[in-house]
Amino acid sequence: MLETEPWKKSDLVGGINKFDDAFKKFYNSQMNLMSQILGNDKKIDSLFVTPLMGNTEEERHEMLIAMIIQNSFQSKNSDRVEAIKSKKYVEIEKREQSKEYLTKLAENMLINDLKGQESSVIKSYQDQ
Repeated sequence: MLETEPWKKSDLVGGINKFDDAFKKFYNSQMNLMSQILGNDKKIDSLFVTPLMGNTEEERHEMLIAMIIQNSFQSKNSDRVEAIKSKKYVEIEKREQSKEYLTKLAENMLINDLKGQESSVIKSYQDQ
């Protein structure tokens, strides 16, 4: 059975939390500056607690996972430029965009895997 929204698995969330903790440790002064720039009365103490990253922890994690995955596919600037030109790049500004991106990505990966398996089965019958 297929799992819905597999990006919400606890090991991914745990990795996000570790990343956030490491970020806090090394960039505390930058987060203070970000608080001042954004004009917040409350100090920003996490990379993911900004007006730009959703309202809940779940939203922030989902958005960050989508951004990290997309960036891993376009690790070079030239790859990202090509993705933008071909309209494969998704600007993730809202949770809905991250959910749509992750869902389409999972669907495409599943379809490609099933097509590969189908080809293998067809080839095995043709070789007989």
